[in-house]
Amino acid sequence: MTTTIMVQPRAFGDGTLPYPWFINASSFLVGRQDWWRGKPYRLVGFTVPDQPYEVLLRPEEWADDVGQAVGMVPVFEHRDADGSGYVTWGQMVIDRVSVEGGGAA
Repeated sequence: MTTTIMVQPRAFGDGTLPYPWFINASSFLVGRQDWWRGKPYRLVGFTVPDQPYEVLLRPEEWADDVGQAVGMVPVFEHRDADGSGYVTWGQMVIDRVSVEGGGAA
């Protein structure tokens, strides 16, 4: 069974809860590509909002203790018809993280 890590960003100012990301614990690919369509495609790591150009927590380190990402923002690789690139989602501060299926990540 595949282990998936659910990453939930904090609610927006109006209380709307953003859609979570479901990350494959071994490949770090973002699930639900029928929804995301390559934006985002793969988790590159996490950083803090005031350091958007430096990955401070790599996925391999994070998978051992997923709670480390709370309070940080994700850095993703995007892949779509326009090409690929890396994007820091600076507005999406992580609120909570959980591991689903297949045991511990």
